[in-house]
Amino acid sequence: MTDTEPQGETCPLPLDSLPPQVRKHVEPGAKEKMRKMAARGIIPMPPADQVKALCILSYDPDPAIRETALETVRGLPEKVFSSVLRGSLPPPVLDFLAQHLSDKPAYVELILLNQQTSDETVARLARTVEEKALTIIAENQLRLLRHPDIIRGIHENPHASQALLDRVVDFAVRSGLDIPDLETFQEARRRIFGDSAPPADTSGDTAESLLEEHSEELASESAEAFDVEAEEEASEERLTLTQKILKMTVSEKIKLATLGNKAARSILLRDSNKLVQLAAVTSPRITEGEVIGLTNSRTLSDDVMRVILSNRDWMKNYQVKVNLVNNPKTPVPDAMRLLQHLRVSDLKQLARNRNISNVVRTQAKNLLQKKGVN
Repeated sequence: MTDTEPQGETCPLPLDSLPPQVRKHVEPGAKEKMRKMAARGIIPMPPADQVKALCILSYDPDPAIRETALETVRGLPEKVFSSVLRGSLPPPVLDFLAQHLSDKPAYVELILLNQQTSDETVARLARTVEEKALTIIAENQLRLLRHPDIIRGIHENPHASQALLDRVVDFAVRSGLDIPDLETFQEARRRIFGDSAPPADTSGDTAESLLEEHSEELASESAEAFDVEAEEEASEERLTLTQKILKMTVSEKIKLATLGNKAARSILLRDSNKLVQLAAVTSPRITEGEVIGLTNSRTLSDDVMRVILSNRDWMKNYQVKVNLVNNPKTPVPDAMRLLQHLRVSDLKQLARNRNISNVVRTQAKNLLQKKGVN
């Protein structure tokens, strides 16, 4: 089966990911002429929508339309890719582009740097990309611990230097990750811990065992957050879930932060390791409500704050903007930028908020004066 003949395959990108005015040109029920025009890229639409449309058309029932869509993708101008690959494309679209732009290193590097790119896509690319892209993969420590198959991919890549492999594996071993089928992990344990290095500890509580043992709590997003203080006062004869999490390795915490529910994330967002915090805030299960709550926190870490500020979807939420401007942890330049989006009532409250920077408070007063509000 070739790229242009995805027989029996269903497009992983739903049609409703496109606005109605674009969807009508690419959906299976659209006229063949319109689908052909869209596949050729001659129907005006925003760059991100165009790339999504071409992804959908690459699964069209008509082989000629599929082939045309792929040719159009490969021939899109650099300015289009420079824009969309830095944006918030859905993971299936980024995976689609990774498959069909694999011979364009600059685009592959942008795909690897995009937070929306799935770990599975990165793992596949890790097997074939060249040295510069491999370095980008190796430096994303969160992905390495969250999805060990990426490390397997690096091992299979003929472009991977021994120095890069050693660096990746040493980091993984120090973080508590073990991939028994890779001999380099056993070598790294001996290199780090000496010839008398104990075997990897598999007797403790892992993310998998905790998820199995506490499946009801950790699978339900409606579960209430743990009362940490009450848990710590419980009998010393048994480890509480919170205490078990604290005893986990970094790699296991990252797995739990990714797979667990709000309760697990609420604990792991306070972890001392920034990779664990980042795994929790970038979990695919995190809700907008949790993000709103985080933006209210005065103890939010700088790394988590940066993730929130860089997420375009979260930053569309008005309450997120209000909370961030009122949060003294928000960098002043970001707070000043968000001021422009606030309503008069919120600007008034901000002008009286003595917990924030004087610069931000003064600017809120200036904006009120420009609007003619006393």
